[in-house]
Amino acid sequence: MQATWSKSLLIVGIFLASSAHAYAQPLIPHADSIETTVANADLVFIATIEKFDPKKPTDDRPGHDATIIIEETLKIYYLQEESYKRMSIFIPHAASVLEDWQKRGARLLIIAYDEYYPYETKVIELTPGKMEIMTADFKLLRNPEPVLKAARETIRRMPTAIKRINTVRLSVPHKIIIGTQWQKYYGTGGHLMLTVPADERLEKRAQAYIRSESYMKRYEGIQALRYFKSDKNITLVKTLLKDPGITRNYSPGVKEEPGTETTIYAVRSIAHQVLRSWGVEVEKPVIRVEVRK
Repeated sequence: MQATWSKSLLIVGIFLASSAHAYAQPLIPHADSIETTVANADLVFIATIEKFDPKKPTDDRPGHDATIIIEETLKIYYLQEESYKRMSIFIPHAASVLEDWQKRGARLLIIAYDEYYPYETKVIELTPGKMEIMTADFKLLRNPEPVLKAARETIRRMPTAIKRINTVRLSVPHKIIIGTQWQKYYGTGGHLMLTVPADERLEKRAQAYIRSESYMKRYEGIQALRYFKSDKNITLVKTLLKDPGITRNYSPGVKEEPGTETTIYAVRSIAHQVLRSWGVEVEKPVIRVEVRK
């Protein structure tokens, strides 16, 4: 199944690459929404740095061991009765950064993992103007209060004892990230991909995307909807088995006749895959057509 999904992503990757005129390769960065980051963490604290070891770690990882003073515990192991007051933790930042945080007594949102390496501790400085955080509904946050509100709300919504959730990547509209660290990528023909939780809010967004006039939104909508099998969604996905959206490009590994190129109906393809993964038997639609140039 994984190979099938990867093939579909390749089709869309070809489409994106062909749309970049000024650059040979569009740049597509990735960011996690605050909801994804917090939901899939084991430990979440508001804390300050008490001290840290300026020596480099023996395994040459970027970062340093630090002791943090915990102001508030937002998330711990669900069977643990007592909150932490202090903790030793590895923070993947340069010594100059840790020293600056320590001297200023900067309040930090520390998001840590105790399983599933290579996840690394994430640190968000809770200082206005020093953060650019995206929410799952594409809101840009630059101040501590809304970031903490989103973190607390995510933790409150998480089912007890669930440690990891499924996620989906969605492309972020250009207008939302104007003036941010990610704006430069849109000049290359690329865009920011944001990881969001696969929850009921994503299902509603996916249903709306499938009804969109945008080819790429319909594609993303089907990818997201694969987590939400229902009679309603089966009917909705079936409507895309005749989707007109196409991309024309040479496909790696596919031999074409001289003077022809391949038309790919990528939305139809992934709609068919999702229905089959749900156990819904439908006739395979026309997905690939050779056309004369």
